[in-house]
Order: sequence, then C-alpha cells, then structure tokens
Amino acid sequence: MFFDLILGATEFVKERLVRRMFWGRGNFLGSALQAVLFIIVLILTISYIYRKPVVIVASGDTLDTIEVAETDVLVMNATTNTAVPKDRPRRYVEQYTVKGGDTLSKIAQYYDIKVETLLWANNLNAKSVIKPGT
Repeated sequence: MFFDLILGATEFVKERLVRRMFWGRGNFLGSALQAVLFIIVLILTISYIYRKPVVIVASGDTLDTIEVAETDVLVMNATTNTAVPKDRPRRYVEQYTVKGGDTLSKIAQYYDIKVETLLWANNLNAKSVIKPGT
C-alpha cells in the first residue's frame, strides 16, 4: 500500500515536471531552474538530517564523565615476539658467540640445523675445535 502511494506521488511529480518543462511555452529555463533548485534543497535537507548526531538516553541522569578502559584489550593480549613458522627458511646469517660448554651439536640443535650445515657455514671440519668467545 505504501509503495503504491509513493509510486503514485512520483508519477504525479514526473507528469507535472514534464508538462511544465516541455509544454510550458518558453518556460523551459524557469522550470529547469526550479527542478535544479528542488534537487539542491532535497540534498541539503537529507544531508542535514543525517548529519545530526543521534543521542539515546539510557537514563534520566546527565552524563558527567565517560569511562575509558585503562588498558586496551588488543594491547593486553599482544606480544612483541613474532611467531616464526619452523618451515620458513632463514634469509640472513646469524652471529653466535661460543660460550663455555657449547658443542657443535648443541649449537646446531639450538638453531635447528644440521651439524654439517654449521661446519660448512663456518669453514670448519669434523676435527675442528671451537673455543668460547669465537
């Protein structure tokens, strides 16, 4: 019912505009200006209506302060450590200083590489000795 009412109103407006613009004996410019003015007023009215903030009152009391959470939920659950997948290849060379008690197998296990890779990358052989500080 409402749709039929709107459709009838738009048909009426369209019919009047066509009659005034095309059959108005030289009043085309005036009718066109009226139509443009109507559209501008319509746009301004709609933008004014939607620009006004909507205020919903939850209670009759006035709002004196707005409470904000002390800490952000995202910040509380965030970490500065990045989880790097194990299957991602390394793209840089890491520097490691040998400590007392380190062995080639412990260092290789720490970096999740093979002992042969560690030997190759450091120009060592199976009989090489590593010392703390190197």
